[in-house]
Amino acid sequence: MRRALPSMLWLSGVLAFAGRAHADAPDHQLAAGAVAFTYLPAVGTTPTCFGGEVSYHFALGLREGAKPFRIGGGVRTAAPLPTVPLEGFLQTQLQGHLGAWRPAAGPEVGVSGFARFPVVTTGRPEGGFASRRDDALGVGYLAFAASPLRFEFGRWTLVALESHIGASFPPLGGAARVQLGLVQMGFAL
Repeated sequence: MRRALPSMLWLSGVLAFAGRAHADAPDHQLAAGAVAFTYLPAVGTTPTCFGGEVSYHFALGLREGAKPFRIGGGVRTAAPLPTVPLEGFLQTQLQGHLGAWRPAAGPEVGVSGFARFPVVTTGRPEGGFASRRDDALGVGYLAFAASPLRFEFGRWTLVALESHIGASFPPLGGAARVQLGLVQMGFAL
């Protein structure tokens, strides 16, 4: 995570100067899309989950007209289904504007029911190695999301290959969390 910080700061800086945030950008947006994500602890891995996401974002600006910030949140569900097949998240993003291109990037914090190793019946007594690994995966996560392929066409927004890289907590860094937003379609309200 520490190695990724300079890259994240660089991308945020590029987005800040990539273009002006325009005044006619939609203030409120509802979106739905397909995602894939997994957790990568020091030992083993969780299954890759494929699922859907529904989110709401609104634009904010520091002065009249320009609205370079997006704030929002949403829920995800995926398969294979764990005990709690949901994930909730909050995001804040800085967005740029160059023609139809609207790249966005920023932090995301969430609570996940997917931070679990699959149940494996190996004949080991309860509380063995698999149980200790589950304890290392906290239900919260902190990630950095980047949407370099984000485009607006009138009231519609199309996003492809959005990446999220982060860590679970508590403890922070118990496992890396990697997510790829396959495709997302949004509509301005």
